[in-house]
Amino acid sequence: MEERSPSYSAMRQPTKEEEKEDFYSCLQSLLDKTPRLDMKIVIGDLNAKVGDDNTDREHIMGRHGVGTCYENGELFTDFCAFNDLVIGGNIYPHRRIHKTTWTAPDGKTENKIDPFTIDRKWRLSVLDVSAKRGADAATDHQLLEATLKTKLRSFCDSSGRPHHKFNIQFLKDNKKAEEFTCEVSNRFEALTELTEETVENHWIELQKTWKNACTKVLGRRKIEQNEWMTSGSWEKIKKRRELKQKINRSCDQQQRTDLRAQYLEVNREVKKTSKQNNKKRVYEITRALSGKSFNPSKPVKDKNGRVITSDEAQKRRWVEHFREILNRPPPEAVPVIPPAEEPLNINTNPPTKAEIIKAIKMLKHGKAAGPDGFTPEALKTNATAAEILHPLLVKIWEQKQVPADWKFGHLVKLPKKDDISQCNNWRGIMLLSIPSKVLTRIILERLKVAIDMRLRAEHAGFRQDRSYDISLLPHKQQHAQSKLTRQAEEAEKTGLKINIKKTEVMRMNNRQQQPLQLQGEDLVETDHFV
Repeated sequence: MEERSPSYSAMRQPTKEEEKEDFYSCLQSLLDKTPRLDMKIVIGDLNAKVGDDNTDREHIMGRHGVGTCYENGELFTDFCAFNDLVIGGNIYPHRRIHKTTWTAPDGKTENKIDPFTIDRKWRLSVLDVSAKRGADAATDHQLLEATLKTKLRSFCDSSGRPHHKFNIQFLKDNKKAEEFTCEVSNRFEALTELTEETVENHWIELQKTWKNACTKVLGRRKIEQNEWMTSGSWEKIKKRRELKQKINRSCDQQQRTDLRAQYLEVNREVKKTSKQNNKKRVYEITRALSGKSFNPSKPVKDKNGRVITSDEAQKRRWVEHFREILNRPPPEAVPVIPPAEEPLNINTNPPTKAEIIKAIKMLKHGKAAGPDGFTPEALKTNATAAEILHPLLVKIWEQKQVPADWKFGHLVKLPKKDDISQCNNWRGIMLLSIPSKVLTRIILERLKVAIDMRLRAEHAGFRQDRSYDISLLPHKQQHAQSKLTRQAEEAEKTGLKINIKKTEVMRMNNRQQQPLQLQGEDLVETDHFV
């Protein structure tokens, strides 16, 4: 069986008659936008009672329903028949308490109004559908559980990236941070004898020692189920469950009302407490438990719009795409750049420890590691990181060589909106070595100091706390068109290209309505700039 991506639609049907038709039209439009080969699943509170009579509807439902089909059920069965969907809850026999999904406020009336539907071609993948009455979900609906069995193709990451992460969150604890600093310092005392080694050997030993220290003190990250909620949250959930039991046992109406008010208050506290947890950590746990959020080998299309099925062909397509995006052809005419009147006064001495400390502090938390597995937190937390990196950076500066790991990076693609089968709807980010960013930050800060002294105060491009967008402020239409054309020509000489989609025009006290053009295309006009 080939791999498919499931597409879920969770809905709640309105109760007003005039809104039902619009609801199913909206649901139909969602299904129409779903890729044809995806596994389509529609679940939710549809308020549709389909009953147990499947006459003339054997291909979409079974005979193990509850009650009689009414108007909402007929609308839903017609929708399923039109889209070739199977109602999974009516296929398998169960006791009545495992069929009904909703209980009325009186505690006696029960119905089956929350269906689970799936594509008919995936009918054999559904092993069972039943209601779980023991779930404490603070609602009058029962939890619906569906068991599916599919055969998915395993994904093997052959990029060479590390397949584990360290528990860097432990570094927030002061005691753990001190232990980590002490362990790293002790291990790097053995590296003092590497002064005569080459840059590559020095880097390999440094990298090996650092990883061993992280493994011993921090350990590799493991997902534990008890990280979902704090102990305080579980206490409030327990209190909520006890109040619910008291409500069910109480016979006095006034007492039931008071207990229900207490129950709602505790329920709000439970939801509030769960939202105050670390959202980033919850997301990481969810992603680890459920697998990847999207299929990294999802078929993409070539330039002609044909779907590429083989893995090797897809890799070649991605290489072709990013090669075109990240590489610009040389300009047709060699740009004439006059030599500088005087050289810039740039510091060319080896990096100092003060510069290394400043560069390490400028690293951002939460950034992904590069090919070497270093994380920013491992450098920022360690007080001796500057002492450790200083001999290596001085050796790199004097020998004019960098480690091989610093020359490579992992190009990771992230999906944007719209159709992800198109390569243009993905963006790529390059994961580089974190220690290499320390050296590049030192060089960048030195260039800033030398260049800022030579630039005009009005110059805004690529300067701190200033925008690098270019604004042309002409007084006449022809002047605006002339400046825009000249700007495009000068950019073309150096291999640059103005993005037409991001270039806009704003008019002020101008009666001229003729549009400005760039490369033969009209520019979009706006009434404000952000």
